[in-house]
Amino acid sequence: MNLFETKKSAIDTNIFEHLLNPQENVCGHIDILLQKMRDIGVIPIIDDRERILAEYNDRTVPLFKNQRTDSSKRFLIQYWTKDCKKYRVSVEHSSELMKKIKKVLPQGEGTDAVFVFVVFRCGGALLTNDRDDIIDEGSRRNARRTKLLRIKERDMNSEILTSKEAFDALPQE
Repeated sequence: MNLFETKKSAIDTNIFEHLLNPQENVCGHIDILLQKMRDIGVIPIIDDRERILAEYNDRTVPLFKNQRTDSSKRFLIQYWTKDCKKYRVSVEHSSELMKKIKKVLPQGEGTDAVFVFVVFRCGGALLTNDRDDIIDEGSRRNARRTKLLRIKERDMNSEILTSKEAFDALPQE
């Protein structure tokens, strides 16, 4: 099961930041990925308390104020963070699942824990380029992601992907 089959995804805010960074958005792969996800009807997963939406607002609004943003990139960010229908998941901060997630993530990474929780609770994919807090653990590549995936609910087909991994998994036409 993958992102393009479940059609649900939590999109970490750094994906939108990297969309505007040519060093991170190699060959425009994030533009293509977000557009393809839109075209096939992927629905973004958010939390019921809108902590994810608040982070989107806090971190994407300044992107538009601080630089000239290409209109197609502005459209993609606007679409995913504000305009499209969202799949809301109730976050239980005292649940065993959340406690296990918080043990793996570095201290103070509350919104990262919410991103992981919503994906693990309902299935789907977390798209993130957060190598420091979600993917890697120090110099150990993929160590934190591996630990997180071990604690997901067994019946959930959840995954954690970087933008490049998701791009590489795009269905071939």
